[in-house]
Amino acid sequence: MTGIVMMGGMSSRMGTEKASLLWQGQPMYRHCYQLLLGICKDVFLSAGQHPSVIADSNLPVIYDFAAGEGPMTGLISCFRQTRDALLVLPVDMPLLGKEEIKVLLEIHALARGCTAYYNAQASVYEPLFSIWEPHMLALLEEEYAAGGRSLQAFMKQRKIEKLTFPYQHKLVSANTPSEWQALVAQAHTQAK
Repeated sequence: MTGIVMMGGMSSRMGTEKASLLWQGQPMYRHCYQLLLGICKDVFLSAGQHPSVIADSNLPVIYDFAAGEGPMTGLISCFRQTRDALLVLPVDMPLLGKEEIKVLLEIHALARGCTAYYNAQASVYEPLFSIWEPHMLALLEEEYAAGGRSLQAFMKQRKIEKLTFPYQHKLVSANTPSEWQALVAQAHTQAK
């Protein structure tokens, strides 16, 4: 299984690249990369066309084959390069850690094709904290060729199993500076 740090977004609401935000003393992309090391045989950063934040990182990067089209292009690009199952971790969910990844891996044995949690309250999947099997590449490419760009729509159409996550409170992404500050404060409070 190959680890993927998904960080191809534009970060327009944040005002700066989310991947560069500091978490526990290091940029988020390095924090996520470190979480996946030891769990996966290889780990890559999945980036859009112009990820200035990782230019000097010396970490392996898979660039999206098309710019600005969302995470589906990132997944397809990663599958095309690795031809392996993908354990995907989003760069903007800092509360996720090794325990949550371990639970995802345990639950994966029960799923077929894709293992992702479902937020029943919001009626959405969490497609970027997930495991995708290699045979999903053909289905993703078919969806992309037909004009589909939404992983949510793809997962609903394919009736991906709706799994409940025991750590729902950790599936929180930071999209704005205020959301980021709230997560930092929450982590600081929990560490005491």
